[in-house]
Amino acid sequence: LRLQHPIMPGGNLRYQGKEAGDLTSVALSPRLAVIGLGYVRTVAATPGTIVQLPDGSDAEVIELPFAQ
Repeated sequence: LRLQHPIMPGGNLRYQGKEAGDLTSVALSPRLAVIGLGYVRTVAATPGTIVQLPDGSDAEVIELPFAQ
């Protein structure tokens, strides 16, 4: 996940108002800014999908690996 700002990991991800997974970790990357890992349900797992984080902000689903 590509996040807009650092947040504490934990809590549910939401997509179209429904629970869509869990945010398990967040890290600051010198190259990629703020990234997170989590479990994302299939309905929201397509790269480019925007999910809502526990604090209400948005995150973009991106494909692994983050960098090549």
